[in-house]
Amino acid sequence: VPSGIVRLVVGGDVMLARTIGTAILRDPKAPFARVAETLRDADLAIVNLECTLGWKGSAVSKAYRFRGPASGATALDLAGIDAVSQSNNHALDYGSTALAHARQLLTDRGIAVTGAGRNAEAAHRPALLYRNGLRFALLAYTNVPVERGGFDTRTWTATATRPGITWVGLTAMRQDIAAAKKVVDHVIVYFHFGYEGVTRPSESQKTHARKAIDYGATLVVGTHAHVLQGTERRAGGLIAYGLGNFVFDGGGWPAISHDGAMLEVRFSQAKLETFRWHPVVLMSNGFPRRANAAESRRILRRVAPIPG
Repeated sequence: VPSGIVRLVVGGDVMLARTIGTAILRDPKAPFARVAETLRDADLAIVNLECTLGWKGSAVSKAYRFRGPASGATALDLAGIDAVSQSNNHALDYGSTALAHARQLLTDRGIAVTGAGRNAEAAHRPALLYRNGLRFALLAYTNVPVERGGFDTRTWTATATRPGITWVGLTAMRQDIAAAKKVVDHVIVYFHFGYEGVTRPSESQKTHARKAIDYGATLVVGTHAHVLQGTERRAGGLIAYGLGNFVFDGGGWPAISHDGAMLEVRFSQAKLETFRWHPVVLMSNGFPRRANAAESRRILRRVAPIPG
């Protein structure tokens, strides 16, 4: 009977294109260098991969397109990342060929992937993770507004015959969680949802996150806002609505987008035991470093429990 304890660390949006991609070509360890010890010390580490990787595919028509180098997968592996979500509004920035290429680059480095795939069945298939006798399933879903330039991420939804991402739907999510619960101890749901720059979760975010817990998930985490959002305990589970940026050369983003945090959660077979935060601040190059005492106090206020 599994009886171990597993320490999981979750980070927010990781974007390995633009200047960060250039830095990876020089040194794959560079983006995560100041936080890799925390990631590698954990039993499991998960992030949202807010880009595609490699050199295949062609750019789609949208305002922001992110493609990191193939060695981005090496950078993630060297940092200790075990699994990523590809369910977001950048996974198909260079089409389905690039999506498949990125997945292959990641799996070749031993990094599990969920939230996108060659069809709906593959996209909804959880990443299965095993540590210290415990079994975990990672599922991921997207629910983001139409972009200012008019691009609608929902058009990327995977179907029975078309590659794409998992767009959130309550019926499918309930079925996915129920199926995963039959073979694992804990289900983790990673959402890409909400509104950019908004520090409070929307009613839609709250609905989907709470339903995920009600359907049987133990942990729900979110990205896309690029800023930190609050937390909520529910029925033995934990919701962290917004983990903020983790690796991101933010450019003109507001200063608060430079605040991030790694969430560390301890699981036993029976339950989520405890959680704690590791505050980080993104430097001018978009790489995270550990926050100092004053920065940590500010960041911890931003991830405090939400009212109601």
